[in-house]
Amino acid sequence: MKILLLPLLLLSANVTAKEVATEYFELNLPNTFHVETDKRNRLLAFGGASPNDVPFLSIEFGERVNPEQVIKRVNSAIKQFEKFLVEEQCSSSCQAYYVEIETKVENQSAYRYHYVVKSKKLNFIISYGDKVSLEDGRVFVKSLAKQILQNGT
Repeated sequence: MKILLLPLLLLSANVTAKEVATEYFELNLPNTFHVETDKRNRLLAFGGASPNDVPFLSIEFGERVNPEQVIKRVNSAIKQFEKFLVEEQCSSSCQAYYVEIETKVENQSAYRYHYVVKSKKLNFIISYGDKVSLEDGRVFVKSLAKQILQNGT
């Protein structure tokens, strides 16, 4: 009996997602995130007691997101890091542009990610900052984009 309960306890401990809904899509975020959204244009989430804490997530979406303007704005903001958004594979019905940046904050690595998607259904940009590993952040951002594209209206 003890052997059967242990896997169930471990499995339930790993289910720590909360569903967040907007007018355009639904996605799952970690329970530790404090989420604010107007449900029409923007979703903000942060993992600490204030918006200045990491992780920090911003998703802009909807009709007001012009991908070309967003790409110019992001490229201008990250120019100082000698990085630029690069087009990458998304799907047959969308274009994606991605960049990740490593910086130092108080002698600790911090990472910024920007993912811009232009699709027939919905345009959006995901901006994310955290101190987790570069790979973990990359996986998180791209999984959010996939959820939005799959669940989007």
